[in-house]
Amino acid sequence: LEPYSKKVILPHEDTLATPKADRLELMRHCRANFSPIFGLFADREEKFAHICTPLEENKPLYDFTDHYGERHTVWAVDGQAPLEALQRLMAPRQIFIADGHHRYDTALRYSREASANGSPGSGYVLAVLVSLQDPGLLILPFHRLLKGLTEEQLALLQKNAARHFAVTAGGPEGGSAFRNGGSGAAEISLILPRGDFMLRAKEKESSGELDVSLLKRLLLDPLFDSSALEKHLDFVTGAAEARRAVQSGKAQAAFLLQPTPMEAVTARALQGENMPQKSTCFHPKLPAGLLIHHLEESH
Repeated sequence: LEPYSKKVILPHEDTLATPKADRLELMRHCRANFSPIFGLFADREEKFAHICTPLEENKPLYDFTDHYGERHTVWAVDGQAPLEALQRLMAPRQIFIADGHHRYDTALRYSREASANGSPGSGYVLAVLVSLQDPGLLILPFHRLLKGLTEEQLALLQKNAARHFAVTAGGPEGGSAFRNGGSGAAEISLILPRGDFMLRAKEKESSGELDVSLLKRLLLDPLFDSSALEKHLDFVTGAAEARRAVQSGKAQAAFLLQPTPMEAVTARALQGENMPQKSTCFHPKLPAGLLIHHLEESH
């Protein structure tokens, strides 16, 4: 674990208080990490794959297909030579947090608490590290669901949409969701019970901002103060799921967003600029509980 001030571990998203409080209680009671931080690092020369690929000739610890139909294969890194090679490779590198901001923040706080009690593993956190150049790395968007709005808030939402965006009827071209690998242009699809609308930011409003940041600044922040937003906002990764939520009355409105480009994530992290929470959904992920890091064991 490293504090963000050292610029070794780089976040790119804001966090929410409630999930961190839940995770802290879990760590206090179980004294373990069950779900790894998802970290990214630059490896243009593909040294990581060069070290690890030969290990795949060994018998894996686990090899199974989960309930989503995704296959997981896990090998142990045995032998001093590959361990030392990985240590040399990773030691000088910065790590971008792809997924797990709440878990990392919580681990930092827990380490400060546990250090007084002499818990030897509390200075570390379970993590999976993936090369930014890995061809299998995928970024999906988190779509937004709004609920619990008053009539006045709904009216203000639509007023601000018309003020800051060019609004046209219908959703994105070619279907109900943007294709993966979006351009990052400021386009947002709004789903209401009465129909779909495409919001395209007016030139004076966009100033290079991503759609997820524009949505928060121009449409969500005017509706609530920061402490109340958490109660009115849900996140889903599927456009069809977002649509069903509006049609069923579970949500009053849904915003479909584009995938955030990888270069936008790393650029903002290097500049110390956080995007709104749940701006990115990196895939694939390791299932929780596959490996467990016991915080009371020495390292």
